[in-house]
This record gives sequence, structure tokens and C-alpha cells, in this order.
Amino acid sequence: MRSARHIDIWISTVTVTFTASVISDDQAGFTYKWIDDSNYSDILSTANTLTVTVKSKKNYICRVYDRYGNVKELYYSIEINN
Repeated sequence: MRSARHIDIWISTVTVTFTASVISDDQAGFTYKWIDDSNYSDILSTANTLTVTVKSKKNYICRVYDRYGNVKELYYSIEINN
């Protein structure tokens, strides 16, 4: 799985959608939890996508769970330089 993203965007605010994808022979039973890296207690989404509006630097984690209890973390980062 890909684990890091870096996007340079030169505007003051942007709405962006991140998508987590899994390549596996067994596609059944995947679940997702999107978390703001600055606040681990908030689950932002349980879909495989997350849409957010960003005004500064933000980091997000997508935890992908399979039906066997395995967990992988995908890290997404976006920085707005205004």
C-alpha cells in the first residue's frame, strides 16, 4: 500500500478528497477509519474516502482493517502556503 502523499498548492483554502485503496486478492471485509493527526479521538469518516477543506498544513491517517484483524495505516499530508 502507498503510505505518504505530499501536495504543494498555492491558494488560501482548498477542498480536497483523499482516497485509500487496497490491492489484495481478498477484497472482502475492509473497513476504514480516517483520523485527524492532531486529534486521534475524532473519527472523521469510515468510508474509503475523506473530503476536507484545508487552510493550512494538515495531516490525516487512514486506518484500514481487514476481516482478520490486520491493520495498516496510510498517511496523507497537505500544506497550504498562503
